[in-house]
Amino acid sequence: MHRLARRLVAAAAGMTLALFGTSAAVAHTVGEPGDPTMLVHINDSTAGGSYHQTFELAYSYEPSEGTPVYIYVPEGAIGGAEGVASLDPAFDLTIYNASSSAYSLQVMSVVGLTLVPIILLYQGWSYWVFRKRLTVKESAEY
Repeated sequence: MHRLARRLVAAAAGMTLALFGTSAAVAHTVGEPGDPTMLVHINDSTAGGSYHQTFELAYSYEPSEGTPVYIYVPEGAIGGAEGVASLDPAFDLTIYNASSSAYSLQVMSVVGLTLVPIILLYQGWSYWVFRKRLTVKESAEY
């Protein structure tokens, strides 16, 4: 009975992967690994839309045994990111884009300036209380 249950679970998992596991990648990618270019559907839910990006083969290695390695980059990126037409400057990583909002920075500054001295005082107090070494005679009390 135990073997039958394991086989049924394995068969159900295999069928689930066959039905759902690969359909999204196949439906949204045009091209095969190793092709000079591949067209990939990119869903950008933050910007409220999606677009297609062409990727070009930048590196390929096909060993005699094992898995071939292919590295694709956006079309036009070999000369630098300026050549990629689909890149939106709003998504560039700048100090302003990487930081939190002004309100959250103010709140965290107040929290940090309040809690760090308390933590340092507690650490100093703990060090002062436990500054002596225990001897065998003192530890025998417990």
